[in-house]
Amino acid sequence: MEREKYTRVTEILNKYSGLHNVPEKILDGAKERGTAVHKYISGYLNALPSDIAPELQGYADSFHKIEDRFTWVEEPSRFYCDDLCITGEADHIALYNGKCCIVDFKTPLKESKSWALQGAAYKYLALKSDIKIEGIVFIKLDKFGNEAEIYEYEDKIELFLMAVKLHKYFYGE
Repeated sequence: MEREKYTRVTEILNKYSGLHNVPEKILDGAKERGTAVHKYISGYLNALPSDIAPELQGYADSFHKIEDRFTWVEEPSRFYCDDLCITGEADHIALYNGKCCIVDFKTPLKESKSWALQGAAYKYLALKSDIKIEGIVFIKLDKFGNEAEIYEYEDKIELFLMAVKLHKYFYGE
């Protein structure tokens, strides 16, 4: 199968995140917000000129309040697993609490149970790409500029692999 046809980690987990019940207009707005915030952080961490819309400034301020707790290593390219025909793209790799971690930035109001599985999938995919990852960290940015919440997750790869099997069973991918 061609890699551009591989199933995305987020597509596999969508059914478990509750997002499939959210109206498309709201999801589109959330995707635009997330993309803009990710673009700002990526530019900032890569020392590139980086602007953010005034209504999203709180997310940037939230990030800046915790950024020095990390040593930012790299922004990885998209990962692929040819065995499972899946793909995923983490936001960053950083050192945190002495461990090399997959890092993903989030902008919703509350944590999702699917984040732990998403992080496990990204760690799995990074290891398949010979990148030694020891931890999983998700950073929930605050729209009002309060300090971001940092979530460290245990590796739940077994649960993610079950989700992959269920996805393939029901959707034949």
